[in-house]
Amino acid sequence: MNDRVEVQIDLPEANLDDLRTLVLDVFRGEILTSLKDHSPVDKGYLREHWYEGDRNSNSVEIYNNTIYALWLTRGTGLYGPHHTPICATGVQFAGTIMAIGKPKALHWKDKSGKDVFRRCVKGVKPMTFVTDGITEGVDNAVAALQGIFNESPQEAS
Repeated sequence: MNDRVEVQIDLPEANLDDLRTLVLDVFRGEILTSLKDHSPVDKGYLREHWYEGDRNSNSVEIYNNTIYALWLTRGTGLYGPHHTPICATGVQFAGTIMAIGKPKALHWKDKSGKDVFRRCVKGVKPMTFVTDGITEGVDNAVAALQGIFNESPQEAS
């Protein structure tokens, strides 16, 4: 008497290199799209400068070549890694006393085009657009791959 049960599973034949390429392409595409969607937009320069970098069989690099992307993600001034205000040349803080020697002003235009002058500014709080974009991109990639792999052979035709 044979107590063994045999089950035959017909798995589709797949080339592992093709499968690896598919998975990397899906993750790259979804993460890149989500990073662009989550990037803050003033004029769109940051959003337009996400690129795919080096790629090997197990990883793909995604990067942004704008000079200020790092400042937005880690914060500046009081909110950044140095925890000090951003001041114009000649304006320095010594404890709680501000020492002024020939101060110059920081200058920029606000969104309405009005000139703004300040001796010191607090800085920019860190933004989570990279973390948010990667998290959403990974979730979207997993869902897309589940849809691809759960698709029956009849549906794929």
